[in-house]
Amino acid sequence: MVKRDTWDRIGQQILESPGRAASPIDPNELDAAFASNSLQVTADYRDLIVAYGGVLVGGTPIFGMHLPRLIDPIMGMTTAIELTQWFRVLKWPQTDEWLVFRVDNGDAIGLDRFGKVWVSDQTHFKQVVKVAETFEEFLRRWCLHMDK
Repeated sequence: MVKRDTWDRIGQQILESPGRAASPIDPNELDAAFASNSLQVTADYRDLIVAYGGVLVGGTPIFGMHLPRLIDPIMGMTTAIELTQWFRVLKWPQTDEWLVFRVDNGDAIGLDRFGKVWVSDQTHFKQVVKVAETFEEFLRRWCLHMDK
């Protein structure tokens, strides 16, 4: 369960700049889309995408099912499913086991089936590194700078 202050901080950002969020998505539509692509998502990521579709948290784009006005497509891709498929086609290490929800300097950032967040850094250091134990920890530490 996502902490109330995490939701509050994201909500405040969206209130101040509505272009940060896309639009809510029906939970059944989201579940069907991910299931049809054999993707598993954790409750914290799912809740965020159901609420906002896709969202800019702090300065960090979080891809979901819709793209907010303030996030540019990546090579025409606008959803986490498209990003995931693209990195899998490229055979980017470990992305065959993740949902890729962000790209940072050309590297995939994704969520594994256990809820851990990883970066597959193949453009600089050629390594896969865990960056957070949970998606919410990723949001709080890397996007919102709430926990150090």
